Amino acid sequence: MPPPVNVKMENQGYRLMGNTADIIVYPIIGLVTHENKIKSNPDRVAKAIRASLRGLNFVRNNRQETVKVIMSWANLNEKDAARAYDLSKEGFSRDGYVTDDDLSFEWNILKEATKKTNVSITAARDFTILRKVQKDLGIQ
Repeated sequence: MPPPVNVKMENQGYRLMGNTADIIVYPIIGLVTHENKIKSNPDRVAKAIRASLRGLNFVRNNRQETVKVIMSWANLNEKDAARAYDLSKEGFSRDGYVTDDDLSFEWNILKEATKKTNVSITAARDFTILRKVQKDLGIQ
């Protein structure tokens, strides 16, 4: 169960058998756009990436403030919001990258659902703008 459901279930007496983040990398959210948008409006794409990287940095480095956001967003008390944060933190990217291995689980599901089994995972990603934004922000 994803946070905060896992924490709510713990409160109901269920035991956490393990943390998915300790077993498999499974990106639960990311930025996607059509390649036409990347070509026609790279500045807008860069702004979205920049905001996401700043948000990731904030979440990773400001536990207490993030816990407050989780409390509000998920209607949790401070203890449960802190638990949800602690279980989730390692799943947040440090630099915005996701590897082909990280994407492979989800990519295989998409290929099966769309019946497009011959499409390589490399067709789904372009880190050109991400690399530029990382450089601008001093993230390496």
